[in-house]
This record gives sequence, structure tokens and C-alpha cells, in this order.
Amino acid sequence: MTSGLAAAVLPVAARYRLALLFAPRRGQAGEVLTRRTGGSMEFEDFRNYSPGDDPRHIDWAAYARTDQLLVRLHQAELRLAVDVLIDRSRSMASGDGSKGARSREVALLVALVARRAGAAVRLWAAGDFLERIPGDPAQALASLPFDSRAPLPEVLTSRAGELEAGSVRVVVSDFLFPHDPEALHSRLARSAGGLALVQILDPQEAEPAPRGAVRLVDVETGEDRPLWMDSRAIATYRARLRELVEGLARACRRTQALFASTVPCRSLDDLCRRALAPARLLEPAPCQGSSMRAPAS
Repeated sequence: MTSGLAAAVLPVAARYRLALLFAPRRGQAGEVLTRRTGGSMEFEDFRNYSPGDDPRHIDWAAYARTDQLLVRLHQAELRLAVDVLIDRSRSMASGDGSKGARSREVALLVALVARRAGAAVRLWAAGDFLERIPGDPAQALASLPFDSRAPLPEVLTSRAGELEAGSVRVVVSDFLFPHDPEALHSRLARSAGGLALVQILDPQEAEPAPRGAVRLVDVETGEDRPLWMDSRAIATYRARLRELVEGLARACRRTQALFASTVPCRSLDDLCRRALAPARLLEPAPCQGSSMRAPAS
């Protein structure tokens, strides 16, 4: 029996594939190539040396030229791995409920298209701590509560190391918490084989309208204060939101990570066409129709 969440996502998932898993720089067009690194002899890239790296992979010639310890990365002969992380903070349930619903849909969509590509998919919830979600992803996400008071950067400070080294990571959040975009990106990108940040916003967060006197309540701390929501206050808010979005996008561009800030959309399919596909997180599947089956309920 198909859950309501799965019923909404399955038809859309059948039309897309996860572009992060397809590397046009290698092999034939459309060939799935992992970005994890391992024992294959095909050279892939360099990265800075980190404690614990195999000294045999250090490029000593590069060290002699640059005085930097660089590790040679090779294409892995291991199975693709995708970590899907969804923010479980209280702010994800704010507004009219569309933000939480859309976040669940996006997380399930990514899990389904990654699994169809042959990836080993792990689903994570960032609540008061980073928790792996076992079992059927559609059922788990449908009942996932957004009730954590811990902001995402705080959770990642101590627990990001639990994500599999070399995995492709897709993070679904509103990112509406005090943070340094560069530092947040660095925690998520560390030892990753690929990274995409998907920002889901409530319609009022994306396009606020003047409402006169209102009382704002921080859903995570309970703190509240009065505010006059006029055109000046909205202009200030929009400037801060634009600064946040640009900071995250800039941090992602530096490491070829992907960033999608969604606009209010009528449906998940609309969101894919207007945000996720243009950000190159998804691309149309080469063959229409799919044998993808609904997860067991």
C-alpha cells in the first residue's frame, strides 16, 4: 500500500535522475561514475592532506613545488553512496505547513532517484543530534516531526563525522539560523564526494507581504518581540535573506557544490522544473517511464 507522501513523489521521481551522480568528464555520456575515492588506478583529482590519509597517496612532487601536502585521489571501485540529510528544527514546521511538506518530498525524491541509480542511500535527520533514519524512507519521512531546538550548525559541529567519507550529500533545510555560510559549508563538504544544499522556504519567508503590527516568535527559542511589518521592514528582511542566499551560493561555487534556493511552487514537479533542475541537482531521466515501485508500507 502506497503512502500519501510516496504517491506524490513517485511519479515525479520516475522522470528525473540525480545529476550529481553522473560525471560527464569521464567515460561515455550517461555513465554513472562515483566521486568517492579509493583504490582504482584512474586519477581523479587532488585535495589537501588530512591526518589519517594514506601517506602512499601523497604527491611528493607537488609538495616539492608548492610546499603543500596534497593527496592524489583515484576513482573508486566501490558502490555509490548518497547521504540525504533533512533539517528537523522547529522552523521547518513554521508558516502554512508547505515548507515541511515540501522538504519531506524533496528528501524522498532524492532518495528514490539515487536508489534507482544503484546508490546505497542513507537518510539522516538533524534534530537535537544527527540521527540515521532506518526503514522505508517514505514512511519515515511522512511521520518525521520538526520539533528540534538545536540549529543545524550546532548539530554538525560534533556529528558531521558520522556521514560516510566520500558520499554524495544532499542537505534539505531552510538555513534560516545564525551561521557563517563558509563554516557551515566546510563542515558538510569535509570528506564528501559531492555536495548539494537545497533551501526550502515558506511562501511568506520567500515573499513577505506588509501586514502592519505583528508579533514575531522564534519557534526554536520561544523568544518574541513586536514588529511593524511595513515596506521598510520587508526591504531590510529581503536584503538579509539575499545576503544569506548569496553567501551559501558563493561557498558552494568555490568547491563546485550545488545550491538551490526554492521559490514558492505549486507542486513538487513545479519545484523540480523551476529550481532543482536549473541548479543541476536533477536532470530529466533519459528514458520516460520507470519500473520504480512504491516502497512497501
